[in-house]
This record gives sequence, structure tokens and C-alpha cells, in this order.
Amino acid sequence: KMYEANVGKMSGDVLKQAMIEAAGSFIAQTNPGGTPGMTYYQMYGSAYGASSKHLSQAPITDLKYAIDQSSGLVKSIVFTFSTGEKQINQYDGTAFAATLYGANGQIAEYVKYAASGFKTQAVFYSNGKATQQYNFNLDKSYTKYDFAADGSQTATLYGATGQITEYAKFNANGFKTLDIFYGADGKATQQYNFNLD
Repeated sequence: KMYEANVGKMSGDVLKQAMIEAAGSFIAQTNPGGTPGMTYYQMYGSAYGASSKHLSQAPITDLKYAIDQSSGLVKSIVFTFSTGEKQINQYDGTAFAATLYGANGQIAEYVKYAASGFKTQAVFYSNGKATQQYNFNLDKSYTKYDFAADGSQTATLYGATGQITEYAKFNANGFKTLDIFYGADGKATQQYNFNLD
């Protein structure tokens, strides 16, 4: 169906890549047999260095594509999962973003990738509100944000080795109330407490 719907509307290479991605995505979510409750991706993916770009591991029941008619490139793919969740992948040529919506229609997760496939950001939601955000760097360092219901937040910076380097707290107005710096040994070296006055 995908070939028939898109042949002549895009270059052969683009159509081939889109079909490979769709087929790979579908097969990765199927059961290899003899392993109840496990998908091909769960069974073999990580052993071969694969990283799932599906935010839900449920089987895919439907795929819909949108093609940019001027470039012939895929603009978006909508995955519908057996759980009722939907994932929308959007492509702009320089980055790729995936948004997962729960069966209730509320956003559950947002992930952004660079053109190379490197994950640059992941945001998790509860009841439509962001609760955690991760910003990833190529050197393997990252920042983790935790958002509280009252509007306050914390920011934790991790170095390339995974050790915490800084921890900061902010009130609901964005005012920094605490900042702690850590040494290479993981122990706090400096702490600053800030007051509104």
C-alpha cells in the first residue's frame, strides 16, 4: 500500500528509506515466537546497538505518512498503537521530533533527535504537564529538570562520566534558591543559598 500510494510522488531513494523505516518499525514491535510478551526489539535490539525511536513498545496497528510534495521527503508519520496511544514523528531535514499521546489524548512524552539520530531532549508529562526534562549533550553530559506541581523546579547537571556536577533549586517565579557544586569525587564542594531580600 505504501509503495502504491507514493510511487512517482517522491524519489525512489526517499520512498525506499521510508518503507524500510516503516517495515523495521513494524517488525521490531512483533513477537519473534517462543518469547511470550517480548518483541524483536526487546529480544535483539540492544545487543546490536539499536535504539528504539518508539516511545511506546505496544504493537503498531496503523501508520499514516505525510509527504512534502516539493521535496518528496517524509514530513511526518503517525503511529497508532494497540493501546490507543499515538506517536507523531515530525521531520524537518535537520532534526526529528517524536510526540507520544496517551489513549486519553494528552501528551505523555516528547523526544527530539538531531539529524544524526542522537537524542538531544526528552520531556515527560503527567496530566498534560511537564514533570521531567532531560537535555543531552554529545559528550554524554546532560541536565535533568524536575518540575513540581507548585511551579518550582530543580536542575541537576551531570558530567560526561555520569557524576553530578551541579544541583540547583528554583521557586515558582524562577528565582534560584539553592545552588550546590560537586567535585570529581561526587562530594559537594560549594553551596549557595539565595534569599529574595
